[in-house]
Amino acid sequence: MIDWIIAFLGLPVGYILASMAKEELKEGKKHIMLLKDVLYYATIISAFFFMKNYYFSILFIGFIAFYYYINSEYKDLGVYPLFILLIFIVRPNSLIPSLVFMYGLPVGSLLYISHKLK
Repeated sequence: MIDWIIAFLGLPVGYILASMAKEELKEGKKHIMLLKDVLYYATIISAFFFMKNYYFSILFIGFIAFYYYINSEYKDLGVYPLFILLIFIVRPNSLIPSLVFMYGLPVGSLLYISHKLK
């Protein structure tokens, strides 16, 4: 249970970190977006290896991948809860909770950039 709570804290921690480092956000936005994409793909790939039922994993990961490519400003906020749900599906003590936490850091930073620095 503690693993999904820690994974959920990535988004607010990323938002708080972005509010503390406002001057680095404009120059680092492209790096933050790259980090978000790398962590997205790392989470998807590792989830495939940690899932117990491979047919279900292909279906679930396909759904997350489809949702990720929808053109919306808030698509990352939609993928984040799906990654939290992924923690319940994969084997316990896997790499997924830490990847979801790390995915939340750039998503929270980008959320701060889109709302506060326009």
